[in-house]
Amino acid sequence: MALNHVNAVVIGAGAGGGVVAKELSEAGLSVVLLERGGWARFDQHDHDELISQRTTVLGNAFGPDDDRHYRIVVNRDGSTRRVLPSEGGYNNNAACVGSGTVSYGAMAWRFMEKDFRMKSTYGAPEGSTLDDWPVSYDDLEPFY
Repeated sequence: MALNHVNAVVIGAGAGGGVVAKELSEAGLSVVLLERGGWARFDQHDHDELISQRTTVLGNAFGPDDDRHYRIVVNRDGSTRRVLPSEGGYNNNAACVGSGTVSYGAMAWRFMEKDFRMKSTYGAPEGSTLDDWPVSYDDLEPFY
């Protein structure tokens, strides 16, 4: 079976991926939207803010499962260890359509003026790539 040529492949059908796929297709591009997660249902997570977060401490309400999705972490000394999604060091991402949007904690951080000038304000740690933003708070403030 031959696959048709497409102009764009968007990975993830959540809030971001869905919008990108829509905009690209409306611009005339042929688009494939790939999603690996399952549809989150209200009856699975109800109004419980504690299980609606992506944190091991409060429970991994949105997967992934321990059996198939472990990660191998390489320690500083070169040794390795297996980390399960249910463990704190996994750095969990939601595994459902909408991912972070489904488990969104309603926090949209607003940058402060000094956040745009971290290097100028605090200096750059040795070996880091920290730099000031090429735009300022004043540049973005009208759009906040």
